Amino acid sequence: MNLEAAIPLSLWETTSPADTAARLFPLSTPFGKATVGLAGDALVWFGFGPRSAAEFRRDWPGRVVAEGDGPRGFPEQLRALLLGESALPLKPVGTPFQLLTWQILLAIPFGATVGYGELAEQMGSARYTRAAARAIARNPVSWVIPCHRVIPETAGKGGYRWGRNRKNRLLHWEQETDNVAPTVSNLKIS
Repeated sequence: MNLEAAIPLSLWETTSPADTAARLFPLSTPFGKATVGLAGDALVWFGFGPRSAAEFRRDWPGRVVAEGDGPRGFPEQLRALLLGESALPLKPVGTPFQLLTWQILLAIPFGATVGYGELAEQMGSARYTRAAARAIARNPVSWVIPCHRVIPETAGKGGYRWGRNRKNRLLHWEQETDNVAPTVSNLKIS
């Protein structure tokens, strides 16, 4: 059985990026260089590594992308967002099913992990496991929308779009930080 066929077609229609231009800028993090994308005042992209900017352009075809420095104070604003103390809007581009998946990821507590099957159950059916895994792999706002906290029910930590080593470092850091940051379930994808 095709698991994607069990999910209503309306949940696979892709939403379009906002008509606003996007700003793309580099950011140094404890986990390596990142690329951040803002559309207006909304966070639409957060990716790690040298290929992140190219992936951003692939996901935002035909849009004006300005590159340069980030807005003044953005590192502090990002830190506040990760601690649940900021109202920085999140506006990732995706299908309704992807947006639902990413919204559920926001409820995973800092330092915790969940299995793909458990996540699919939270979405309404264990049959959504593969589709949820694909949505997780397409998360355009990594670290903030914590896709790194989803692991296989079997052995290991699983893959990560930005590298398994980085996923392991993120998880280790969160677990060693002793839950300094609260769950950011108060964040909403607009």
